[in-house]
Amino acid sequence: MRRLLMVVVIGIMTLCNMASSQPRALEFVIADVNGQYHMISLSAFKKRMLLIYFMPDCDDCRAFTKKLIKNGRLFDNFQVTMVTNSDLGSLKKFVTDFRLDDKKGLIIGTEGWTATLQRSLKIERFPFVAIYKTKGILIRKFSDPNSLFSQTL
Repeated sequence: MRRLLMVVVIGIMTLCNMASSQPRALEFVIADVNGQYHMISLSAFKKRMLLIYFMPDCDDCRAFTKKLIKNGRLFDNFQVTMVTNSDLGSLKKFVTDFRLDDKKGLIIGTEGWTATLQRSLKIERFPFVAIYKTKGILIRKFSDPNSLFSQTL
């Protein structure tokens, strides 16, 4: 009886371990410019996600954002999600500077000092640009973010 119980316990532990090792959709929490929190999950979107991790005071990030706005087709083809870990004040100024508050197809926010997304994706350079399918499957990371604009996506 003890052996049977031991086999059942080991079996359950193995199944639990297998289930937890399955890749999960990319999920993170951000605060929008109004300070409201939103859980972002790739599994919730029907489109591919263009994920941009940026810093509001980064010159390369600002230049990239100007190009992004000019290239409106990306907002039609992707769920564009811009995330920073800067404070809410810096985010608000960035949104105002680029008139992003009413941009359809854009989610923008800060994950704050936690930098959970930044650490989990091992982001070291800004802007970080990647395309994900639903279920959190990475399609492509761009080592040169500006090459995004010369691609057929």
